[in-house]
Amino acid sequence: MMRKKVGTVMLIRNARRFTYEAMGNIFKNGLMSLASLFIIVACLFVFGVFLVVTVNINFFGDQVADQCQIQVYITQEASDGGKIQSISNSIRAMEGISNITFERGEETFAKFKAGLTEEELVSYSGLPDDIIDDSFKVTLHDISETKEKADAISKIDGVLRVENRQDMINIVYSITNAIRHISVWIIIIFMFISVFIISNTIKLAVYARRKEINIMKYVGATDAFIRWPFMIEGMIVGFAGAIIAFFIVQSCYVAGLSALGSIPAGAIVALRNFGDIWHVILLPFIGVGVSIGALGSALSMRKYLQV
Repeated sequence: MMRKKVGTVMLIRNARRFTYEAMGNIFKNGLMSLASLFIIVACLFVFGVFLVVTVNINFFGDQVADQCQIQVYITQEASDGGKIQSISNSIRAMEGISNITFERGEETFAKFKAGLTEEELVSYSGLPDDIIDDSFKVTLHDISETKEKADAISKIDGVLRVENRQDMINIVYSITNAIRHISVWIIIIFMFISVFIISNTIKLAVYARRKEINIMKYVGATDAFIRWPFMIEGMIVGFAGAIIAFFIVQSCYVAGLSALGSIPAGAIVALRNFGDIWHVILLPFIGVGVSIGALGSALSMRKYLQV
């Protein structure tokens, strides 16, 4: 028990000493530390841009997919004969149905006319309000099942016709899937590029202090005693770079949202609020920054420990 307690105390003391030494080295070698910090911030910023673009493209694809509803028109006899609830229950009983809403033909026609100009409304004057059949709007969990579900719904008694917009759904489904796969590979490739660039930058910092490492080795310091301050130094620089890059990405993203909201396209293109995605950016930033800083320092000084 006493040995375990002493070991814990020694571990805490060593961690504290290594951290103090790492902080001192950062300020003592300010120029190289600043260069490493700058490279980490730049790489993580570009990585963050890819990340937020990917998140928003997927979000936009999900929005479009949610709007790809099946329109189910029912016969006049079904509406007048009280079969509306029966048809609704039959549709709800199918697997894969996310949501179903009923709309009277008069409401559909009124919404359609509400989006027209006065000149365009003239063409529809005199038409009865019930010119459009009553209908259900059906949303699916998986838009790839649209054709299958549309065929099944069309066989329900009382259904007049089904409009499924299959062409548009297929295009949206293909594009969103392709973007998801491509974006994953882009992020993986860019992470390798970032590791390469940052590791080489850290190598320059270690190379500039090779004599210091050799002297410590000659006077009997262990590899761990020499390596840990450098690794902690790299972790601190990586963490600082991740935080700085995060706030830069946040500022640019919020400014972009503000600019987008000031133009007409802002009413059409919906982006996620930064408050909803901050953790998707910050956690990978910290993980990548700290890991690259530590690994880059450890690998870069490996040959200087072989004295």
